[in-house]
Amino acid sequence: MKESSLIKAFKKYVPKEMRCKSGDRRAAVSILLTNTQHGLEMLMVNRVVKSSDPWSGQIAFPGGMAKNTDTSLLHTAMRETSEEVGLIVDKEYFLGALCDVKTHFNKVIVTPYVAFKRNLGDLKLNSELVRGFLVPIKIFNNR
Repeated sequence: MKESSLIKAFKKYVPKEMRCKSGDRRAAVSILLTNTQHGLEMLMVNRVVKSSDPWSGQIAFPGGMAKNTDTSLLHTAMRETSEEVGLIVDKEYFLGALCDVKTHFNKVIVTPYVAFKRNLGDLKLNSELVRGFLVPIKIFNNR
């Protein structure tokens, strides 16, 4: 898929937002897309195994919990991506949000934001992560 096709698709897309209920918390993740010799790929991370972490050892997108100092959930996604993998992904790289998802525990509503960056550069993983890796989008094709 070409960058222009992605941009066109997101201009038409309207994500569904979930309303927070009492006790719900908000989080945001970045689905970072890039073109490689294997085609369109997305960045995923593997979390450190740690007994105090409810997401211990999971494969995930860079992201995390919203803070009071975040100006928006997009800001949360940008901040967490920078903190976790050392990538600065400015607003202009973000194509839009996908529908909110509620986790199966901890009452967390997650907003995924999709970004496209031609060159991700080197990752600088923080202590929460074991590794970062690219996954070809084509493996999700049902055809």
